Amino acid sequence: MPGILTDSVRSQIDEIELDSSRPLVICDADEVLFEFVRSLEHYLDTRDHYLDLQSFAITGNIKHKETDVPFPADGMKDLLADFFATSTRDMSPVPGAADALAALAAHAQIISLTNMPEAHRGDPLAELERHNM
Repeated sequence: MPGILTDSVRSQIDEIELDSSRPLVICDADEVLFEFVRSLEHYLDTRDHYLDLQSFAITGNIKHKETDVPFPADGMKDLLADFFATSTRDMSPVPGAADALAALAAHAQIISLTNMPEAHRGDPLAELERHNM
């Protein structure tokens, strides 16, 4: 579907070299390899907010600790941009993730996906490497 993927994402997909002789495992990095929500909750805590997981939406579910007032919807873009800029280089790996990937890699090709904004693409790559994933 033209127009859905950015040129950068399309070029990243084009760079993938698949090995047809091995099974392919596609793994989400966020909450599968790294504790993304825990990192977000820590970030919010340092700013006197918390994540109220009443639904899957993030807008309306970030609330002030003392008042329970939702964070303004028009400020979410900036809040999340600051989170990605300041907190994605120190996410904790999910316990056992590196060992599981190593075991899978012995038998399959692995591709990891993330929802991180393109501007921070290097952060999850560096974290994967740092944690031997």
